[in-house]
Amino acid sequence: MVGWFDRVSNPAWHKVRSLTPQESFEVSVILLLHGYLRKALQDEFVAPFEKLGDPEAPESLQKSSFGLLFREMRKLWPIPHELRERLADEIELGFLTCSIGKQIGILGLEVLNSETMAEIVGCLALAEINNRLGRKEPTVLSKTGYSQDPDECRLQVIRSWMRLTGVQDPKFPGMLSHLFFEEQWKVVGEHLLMGASTAISRNDRKMILTRAQQDCGRLSPRGTAVISNLADTISQKRIGRG
Repeated sequence: MVGWFDRVSNPAWHKVRSLTPQESFEVSVILLLHGYLRKALQDEFVAPFEKLGDPEAPESLQKSSFGLLFREMRKLWPIPHELRERLADEIELGFLTCSIGKQIGILGLEVLNSETMAEIVGCLALAEINNRLGRKEPTVLSKTGYSQDPDECRLQVIRSWMRLTGVQDPKFPGMLSHLFFEEQWKVVGEHLLMGASTAISRNDRKMILTRAQQDCGRLSPRGTAVISNLADTISQKRIGRG
C-alpha cells in the first residue's frame, strides 16, 4: 500500500526507492544537500543583509562610514518575500558554481562522483528556481554566468543583489563586500560543503532516507523531474555494467 501511494503521490521518490540501498542513499544526499545549503546561505548572508534595514537598528549606524548602505536598505524595509527568495537564488547559484569540483567530505559515496555533487545539486536548485520564476533556462550552473573563481563570483553575486534591490549608488558593492561579504564568503566557501556533509553523516541512513522522502515530496514538477531523471540514469548505468 505504501509503495502504491508513493508511486502516485511522490513518483520521483518511488524511483529512488527502487534503486539499490547505496544508490538510494546517494540520491538522498543530493536532496538533503540542496535544502541544507540554501538554508545555510540564507542564514549567513540574506538574513544579515535584510537586518541592515531594520528601523530599530541604532541611529548611530546611519552616521557611520557605512551610513549610505544602512539608509539604502531602510528604504527596502521590510524586504518582500519574493525579493528575499531572489537574493537567496543568486547567492545559492553563485556558491554552487564556485564549488564545482570540490570534494564534499565523508559521506561514503560509491556511485556518484564527489567532485560532481555541486553540479548535480545545482541542477536541482535551478529547476526549483526556474519553476518559481516561470522560466526555462538556465538548467546547468555553467550557463548561469557566475564564475568558478570565488573572488570574481563574490563580486558577481553582490552586483546581482544591487540589481535586485534597485540600489544605484556605485559605493554600494564595496560597502556591502567590506561589511560582511568579503570575509564570510571565504569562510563559507572553505567550510560549508564539508559542514553540510558532516551534518548529514551524523544521521543514520534510515533517517536520511526519511528526510529525503519528505524533501522530494515538496519539490516542484521541474525539481521532481531532475530527481526522476537522476534515478533513471543511475539505474541504466548499473544495468549497462551488468
